Amino acid sequence: MIRLSRLTTKVIVFFLILMCFYTLNIFPTNATELNWQEVSTKMLGRQWWDRGSLKKFQDGHLLVRSKYSPAIDKNQPEEISYIYDMEIDCDSNLFKDIATNNRSDPNSAWRSPDGDELIEQLIHDVCIVSKDLLFSE
Repeated sequence: MIRLSRLTTKVIVFFLILMCFYTLNIFPTNATELNWQEVSTKMLGRQWWDRGSLKKFQDGHLLVRSKYSPAIDKNQPEEISYIYDMEIDCDSNLFKDIATNNRSDPNSAWRSPDGDELIEQLIHDVCIVSKDLLFSE
């Protein structure tokens, strides 16, 4: 018969209980489904925005989650993606990344797309769709 130390037994019991919680869905999960809309594919990469994340602030600015994947380099073993929470000012055609990969940036400044075709198209698409949704005042 195998004898386990008290610590080992406690660790095993802990993980068994944890597995039961996950199996029974006791822990809350994010119920929001991702609805990625591809903006465009360019030589520098691909850009998407999540239609389900689109929100409007009282000042009229929009909040949206976006994803950017740089063009794949042949020396790169796998695709890399960056997730951004962007605030967009449609009237001024400006944006700021308020979070990158779930790390907030409270000092983020408003910027112009400055010729970045992927961001220009993202702002355009998000602003057009926001007018068609229930955000109209």
